[in-house]
Amino acid sequence: MKDGIYFYGDDHHFNPKWLLLIPAIAVVGALAYLMYEHFNENNEVTTVQQPKEIEEQIPHKRDIELAATENRLNVIDTVINDIKVRLYIPPRDIKPKLRMGYNVINDTSDIILCLAAADAGINDKIIGAYIQDGEIQSTGLSKKGFCAIIEDSTVVGMSENSPMFEQAVNNKGSFFRQRALVDSGRIVENELRGRFLCRALCMKKRQIFAAHCIDNCSLYDFSQLLQDLGIEQAISLQSAKDAKGWYHDNEGKCELIGNWESRKYPKSANFIIWSL
Repeated sequence: MKDGIYFYGDDHHFNPKWLLLIPAIAVVGALAYLMYEHFNENNEVTTVQQPKEIEEQIPHKRDIELAATENRLNVIDTVINDIKVRLYIPPRDIKPKLRMGYNVINDTSDIILCLAAADAGINDKIIGAYIQDGEIQSTGLSKKGFCAIIEDSTVVGMSENSPMFEQAVNNKGSFFRQRALVDSGRIVENELRGRFLCRALCMKKRQIFAAHCIDNCSLYDFSQLLQDLGIEQAISLQSAKDAKGWYHDNEGKCELIGNWESRKYPKSANFIIWSL
């Protein structure tokens, strides 16, 4: 035949022009395979990156909002590093005060937060330097941490010879010493071992507030917790079971802190309070 090839016993003709389509079909198949491989590769990359994107959306512990409210105490319960902790955030415009004696117990109406401050020794005297309203009640360097309340400023820090001691005397301010837990955002090593109902006075961006672990924990774990919260400075407060205090919760109800069944009231009992 002129236009094709005739096979014996077959009534059909085979056109040789169809042979020209074989390379084109092979090219199309190769392109389809490459597109399939590229699609699978992209899907694998997306699958690997997805958990990372989700992780970045989880808020960091430092982002916990320490919001102060007007005319009342803001109480925040949270869990950090598997430790239950309660944060007490007073209004920013309320300056804390130091008070000695248990007469403050009879005046809970205006006091929104009261926590035992400096430690007392076996001789019923305050351990370390203590100044209240410009009057020196005790002297000595027992611990390097301190809190100074001078005029409209409250500072928590760590120093062996802080000039704020003299400033508190000269300006009728208050000053007491306690164990330092966090200094300039770093954990302070403490020799005290064991597990306690740890409490702390904290400073973050000039905001002063208190923290209290609900269950017993070590000072190191408590300091780690405060550091993870972004606390810049922190000193301990009395953490013994007999260290009493109270606060008014978010609804105004008075809640007790510490073991009030104990009637052990040392004469040197002292408190840091916030009152309306």
